[in-house]
Amino acid sequence: MKKTLLSLVIITGILGALYVPSTAHACSCIAVVYTEEQKLENAGAVFLGIVTKIETTENVNTVTFSATKSWKGAVQMTQTLTTPKDSAGCGFNFEMDKEYLVYTNKQEGKYSVNLCGSTNLSSNSAESLTFLGEGKTPSGKSMFVKNLGVGSRGEEVRMLQQFLNTNGYIVTTTGPGSKGMETTYFGQATKNALMKFQEAKKIELGIKQGTGYFGQLTRALLNK
Repeated sequence: MKKTLLSLVIITGILGALYVPSTAHACSCIAVVYTEEQKLENAGAVFLGIVTKIETTENVNTVTFSATKSWKGAVQMTQTLTTPKDSAGCGFNFEMDKEYLVYTNKQEGKYSVNLCGSTNLSSNSAESLTFLGEGKTPSGKSMFVKNLGVGSRGEEVRMLQQFLNTNGYIVTTTGPGSKGMETTYFGQATKNALMKFQEAKKIELGIKQGTGYFGQLTRALLNK
């Protein structure tokens, strides 16, 4: 009886030593250095763009860009892609209002990016940008996705100033904010110009007076 119990203890110990509990594994990328030619060839699309919106679902981030240049693929001025929610799932950590050189792949008909690809901040992509050259303007038009007011910063502020200056609602006649010198800062001059636009479009906007705040109603009108 003692021998039998001893045998069971030994067997249990061996099995315990062999058992390895399942654990979540972090993303692991194969360390391969691609040439600039290979980066371009491997990608489904390549573009330069600024992050304007990040939406999170259970496992995925949907990232919206204001794209300014493209070198490959059917890239739109307002371009979206997906990436896993976190780095453990090989998700790329995009940040709002920052510019990236994006190398995407297509999964189920949609563009996607992961941590193991060649996507990087534009400020860290000088060699790639030199190789890619001039590029082309993405198709479609840029879409406004954010509310903007005094103190707001980002590429959509520049887009708004460009729209106002182009359509006769001048932000300023000289210096920063003037036509060709639009900025990413929403100041009082931008507010005043926007108020003039809103006053001129009160009926279309369905408002009583301009406020100088770029919200849902004004954004929808510009996105038509």
